[in-house]
This record gives sequence, C-alpha cells and structure tokens, in this order.
Amino acid sequence: MIAMFPECEDPDTRWVLNNALKFWRACPTKRCRRARMCVGDSKRCHAIFWPVVPEEAQVFWRAALDALRENRSTRRADTAAADFRKHRAALRKLQRRNEL
Repeated sequence: MIAMFPECEDPDTRWVLNNALKFWRACPTKRCRRARMCVGDSKRCHAIFWPVVPEEAQVFWRAALDALRENRSTRRADTAAADFRKHRAALRKLQRRNEL
C-alpha cells in the first residue's frame, strides 16, 4: 500500500510537493540527488518519504493544497498548522496529567 494522501494522486502536485519538501536529498535515485529535484519516480519517492514527514507539516501541506484547489489563500494552511499545534499541546498536557 502506498502511504500518501489522495491529493497526491495528481503527478504534478506530487512532484511539486516532493521538491518543496526536498525529498531528493535522500532519494535512492542518484539522478534526483544530482539534479537537486525529483527526476525519477515521484510516486515511489513520495511513498517512501511522506510517512516520515512530521504530522504538523502534513497537516499544513494538506490544508495548503485544499486552499489552492478552492482558489483560497494559503493562510488557511498556517491556521490549520497552528490549530494542530494547539491540539497536540493540549493532548500532551492531558497525557502528562494521566501519568501522574
């Protein structure tokens, strides 16, 4: 199973995302590392590296792609990432409280 989100079924979107996150730096394809951009199989590369992208960054990129698709400002993505940070902080606080 390929670990990616549905927005990345579009090869152009996946290519942009792979390059924005600089997956080419650790890509197993030498051509990508030499070119400093994705020039290989973007679907394979995305499947390898997307799962290790921090969850906050995944939330941001999903929101950014949603905003672009709906012709809205990408400021919404910043808001989504901030909301995620607040939610995660609250969850950690509850977990710490339960550990005591």
